[in-house]
Amino acid sequence: MKVYIVDDTAFIRILCRYHLTNAGFEVVGETYDGAEAIQQIIALQPDCVIVDMALPSKNGVEVIHEVQAHFPHIQFIILSALDEDAIAYTNNSISYHCYIAKPFEGSDLVAAVREVEAKAKKDLHG
Repeated sequence: MKVYIVDDTAFIRILCRYHLTNAGFEVVGETYDGAEAIQQIIALQPDCVIVDMALPSKNGVEVIHEVQAHFPHIQFIILSALDEDAIAYTNNSISYHCYIAKPFEGSDLVAAVREVEAKAKKDLHG
């Protein structure tokens, strides 16, 4: 399972990478910037993207929307301090696997990525 991390806080990216690599997932890249994230996600085509909503250049909704236009199979996990209801109210044209509130537990992040992995395996094998 290839994972890409997008968060404007270096410490959050470090925490995500730590928990995910310790759980056996491959972190293929990371960035703090929304526009850069779109370019790298399209180039790397990870299975799952961990994305914050408040980002420089383009916000998380824009990242999800633009990537899904090209690669609808890429799964997104929103990791944000913003309220999930506010995200849904702002833009319900995006699709994401789940929302995890900051501050977060590493085990919750790992469990969410495992769910994405299990869903991908089920979709692949029926």
